[in-house]
Amino acid sequence: MKNIKILLGVFVLSLAVIWTSCTSLLDTNYSSEAPAGEAIGNLEDALNALYGVYDNMQNQYFYGQCIYTFGDARSGDMQPTSSGDSRTEPIYTFNNKTSSNSTQAANLWYRLYIGINRANQIIDKFEEGILSTVDEDGTANKDGENILGQCIALRALFHHEVCKHFAVPYLKPTTDTKWGAVIVDKAADYFDRPQRSTVEESYDFIISELIKAIDLLESTKPETATDIRSNYGYMNYWAAKSLLARVYLYKGDYANALTHAEDVINNGPYTLIEAEEYVASWTTQAGGYTTESIFSIINTATDNISRECLASVSQPANYGEIIVSTALLELLESEAGDVRLDLIGEDKTGQPGWCMKYPGTSNSPFENNTPVVRLSEVYLIAAEAALKTGSNQAKANQYLNELRENRFVLASSYQNITATEANIRNERRRELMHEGHRFNDIMRTGESVTREGGRNYLNLDGVPTINWDVNYCVLPIPSAEIDGNPEIQQNPGYNQ
Repeated sequence: MKNIKILLGVFVLSLAVIWTSCTSLLDTNYSSEAPAGEAIGNLEDALNALYGVYDNMQNQYFYGQCIYTFGDARSGDMQPTSSGDSRTEPIYTFNNKTSSNSTQAANLWYRLYIGINRANQIIDKFEEGILSTVDEDGTANKDGENILGQCIALRALFHHEVCKHFAVPYLKPTTDTKWGAVIVDKAADYFDRPQRSTVEESYDFIISELIKAIDLLESTKPETATDIRSNYGYMNYWAAKSLLARVYLYKGDYANALTHAEDVINNGPYTLIEAEEYVASWTTQAGGYTTESIFSIINTATDNISRECLASVSQPANYGEIIVSTALLELLESEAGDVRLDLIGEDKTGQPGWCMKYPGTSNSPFENNTPVVRLSEVYLIAAEAALKTGSNQAKANQYLNELRENRFVLASSYQNITATEANIRNERRRELMHEGHRFNDIMRTGESVTREGGRNYLNLDGVPTINWDVNYCVLPIPSAEIDGNPEIQQNPGYNQ
């Protein structure tokens, strides 16, 4: 594995500006300006710098919007409302398929590595001995461990997002070299020119990072609902565990995915939302804290990215540029009593299409938290992993049906089902709709997307069948990145 000591040279000069221009002020969350790396001299400085890592995640090209629209609009389960929707049509039509100059893909790449660099500037201070996880008397410094653990886990999360969007899936069989992330484990140096590690090396790094973070983060259950609520907008022990289960699932290490998912389900402080409360947990709380919230990005009425946020892109009263497809709507309608159908409202054309997971509040239409990982996803990871181990059908049935029992209001309309790959796939489509998962699920499992019928409209070159053998399903490394660093490998099918 190439343990790269720097970040990508082409945009390093801008990082100092980005650090010092961080002015996001959440009332109780990401609430301080982030000092540049050289200004981090104590744990208070490090905490302020950590707020800057989260602040970057709010950006429209990160968890503010693009992570979700890339995962949704390319999948066949969601689509632009109409031709000409500038925020979603380029993604839906794979405008990157012949050019490496996709603005949205390039900005996602940069935001991921800006986040990695911000985390590294804090981690470096611990490695240099300027900050410590141990007090002078030799006892553990819990604040230091918590800050370092969060940074390492976030760095791992960002590297995994790089792999999900800019690398071929781990499980894709090929004799070609599968290039993964540029592994960056030190703060940026403008003069270095890194290469990409392989997908396998990247996953090894991500897993090792999450294990390190879990060892540092506090595993004790919060004692009160207030304590749990105060953690859900930050990386925490249970979030790192959940993300490790997700990474193992993507890798095809189903035994480990099951182990970590079960630990969160059985020992974590979270519970599934009951069916009667499910719709309100999105529509009246604006995606705020619920008993399923493990890690979310916080957007308040005063600290949000305004009209470029995910809420604005989905709300009919604003841009309203992304809706559920006919195929997903028919799936939601296929079982009577499924409360998730009640999350579908009228889109700006007056037809059922708006997924109301991001409706805003009376304070602001842009006040909406966006989920990074929820307990329901962990149940679905456990069900899929149990099934794919080949010897845990009973557990697969258990976790799938425990989730489903909490999504049907009337007992008479609910029935247990057998956990099959198809049933788990469809349950992920229902439960995780508009949370950025579906396209990545298609890619990691070797499925295909075929857009046909209903409200899907034709791509510019017809309606393609999309699978992991299509080069443009992997986003291009930005052309400016290649120009600045000829050593970095471009993905197949794109011009250098």
